[in-house]
Amino acid sequence: SASDDSDSTAEMALRGIQALLDGSRVHFELEYPCHSPSAQRWFLMRVIPFMGEKGGVVVAHTDITTRKKAEDELRIKEGMLEESQMIAHLGSWDWDILTKKLKWSNEVFRIFEISPQTFGATYKDFLECIHPDDRESVRAAVNRSLADPAFDYNIMHRIITPDGIEKIVRERGKVTFVERGKASHMI
Repeated sequence: SASDDSDSTAEMALRGIQALLDGSRVHFELEYPCHSPSAQRWFLMRVIPFMGEKGGVVVAHTDITTRKKAEDELRIKEGMLEESQMIAHLGSWDWDILTKKLKWSNEVFRIFEISPQTFGATYKDFLECIHPDDRESVRAAVNRSLADPAFDYNIMHRIITPDGIEKIVRERGKVTFVERGKASHMI
């Protein structure tokens, strides 16, 4: 119930403040709802020790309603995107070329029949999923995309699932370039 939630929030706030007063923590933060019949609002409570003669703490409350509403809207939109990708059987990916990190949407994992927990999430790991006879053409298309901003990365190739099933996929990509034409991302 709402009363139980506010009691729990109050208890967490009390424990956090007490931890600062007894010196076992150096700061404490807590996000909490403070809804009224006419509005839903959220606040961030920050607590830091007061370094005066008598000690104590300084407590500041910041209205974070706008941020919380934006986070809720983002969660809704991410859910809609994931459901749309699942219905269309279309995935998306983002390769940060500079950090060498590769992010796949859940639908790409379903298409490739790979668990997110077992995938290394690197370009090299992606290449391992490609049929051996198609790897060089994929590698060449990727390299050309990274070197030529005018090149349209749009290829079809085979993949091999962990169970040995061969599938044909189509990939389209767009590269983002930073200073001096250096590729930074490919989506």
